[in-house]
Amino acid sequence: MSFLLQFERVRVIYKYALDRIPKHQAQELFKYYTMFEKKFGDRRGIEDVIVSKRRFQYEEEVKVFTVTHQCLNNRWKKLLLILITDIFLFLSGKPAQLRRVV
Repeated sequence: MSFLLQFERVRVIYKYALDRIPKHQAQELFKYYTMFEKKFGDRRGIEDVIVSKRRFQYEEEVKVFTVTHQCLNNRWKKLLLILITDIFLFLSGKPAQLRRVV
């Protein structure tokens, strides 16, 4: 039982750090967080970290690719798809399935 609490504590620390470190350092932390979830997490945890990582990447690419309209358009579509999925899960009464924004 205490091992499970320790794993949950590590998850909270990762999420806390991702919320507070500069964005240019987050990529490295996402890599370690993903490795942790793959080793100790369940399918849900792995999916959450991957979706959060994609969301972060799309947000960064939207900021960088403001000149290229086609690339910007594709990244916005992918980012909006993730956000709409989260909203749908919330409105459908399944907040437990709602992914936390990291």
